[in-house]
Amino acid sequence: MTTAERCFIVTAHTLHMGKAAELLFSSQQAVSDNIRRLEKEHEVTLFYRKPKLALTPAGRILLNALERIDAIENNVKDDLRQLNAVNAGTLRFGMGSYRVHDSVVEMMVEFQRHYPDIRVDIIYEDTKILEDMVLNGDIDLMIGFNLSDREGLQKTLVVQEQEGIMGTDELLQRYLLPEEIEHYKRHGIPRDVFCSLPVIANKPTGSLWSEYRKTFAKYNMEPHIIASSNDFSSILRLCSAGYGVSMCPLFLTEIIKKLNSTTNKFDPIHIIPFPELGPVNTIETAIYADRTVSTPLKVFTDIVHYHIKHPQDSVSM
Repeated sequence: MTTAERCFIVTAHTLHMGKAAELLFSSQQAVSDNIRRLEKEHEVTLFYRKPKLALTPAGRILLNALERIDAIENNVKDDLRQLNAVNAGTLRFGMGSYRVHDSVVEMMVEFQRHYPDIRVDIIYEDTKILEDMVLNGDIDLMIGFNLSDREGLQKTLVVQEQEGIMGTDELLQRYLLPEEIEHYKRHGIPRDVFCSLPVIANKPTGSLWSEYRKTFAKYNMEPHIIASSNDFSSILRLCSAGYGVSMCPLFLTEIIKKLNSTTNKFDPIHIIPFPELGPVNTIETAIYADRTVSTPLKVFTDIVHYHIKHPQDSVSM
């Protein structure tokens, strides 16, 4: 925008040459000369000078046009600044779902191919804590189980988990006949049989287990809980040691197969479907509802969704 156009806009808003000159850190004569130069350029009169300064119809048309141009220029500058910032900034990702743990390497590598100069910070926390972090602007994106409906949280469903249980062959044979194990692997374990097994809970105070508790109450189930942990790796190790069985989503089947082929050859872990329980948990991503979604954040979100929906492409224990 030219100096003459800037003088015109300020004068049009103040309708006073002296005040306009003060705001522009200029002299009244310079402001007047710039406006006359603009009138000569467009061959119109922009202001009525008497009895007091006022915009003419041509002045109002030019003011509207210049303000639109000014807004466009400012938006372009903002967009370019944002582009420079996000292409060389930091993306903060909160993980409250253990399902993501075995996919995170593939996610990071794929995102780096698109944006090699963006740093990604990963935060592991409980889902409810991550929700607070999203709402407070401490992280850009989160993924977790069973997100709440808090105002300001913009959620996107990724998958609904089909449930199962996992336990070693030796442990299951203490309670079930081999033919029963094979039958349940094909058709699913009944609720009453599950309640007869020793269960390792996933943090009874957390959001994941709270959904299990609601389902247990719905069917009047009383699982025999012998231990609990908020760390899935610990639960997996306890299951591998034959300490008990644990609830698990069926997507873990491929990961457990790989584990059986490496470390659990002599006492493999079985994953048995639990169809009588139905889908209990949902995995969702969330951002702050009022934020502007940058292109890198959208790309990263799409990558996260893909690898959660296609775990067979992300098996890396």
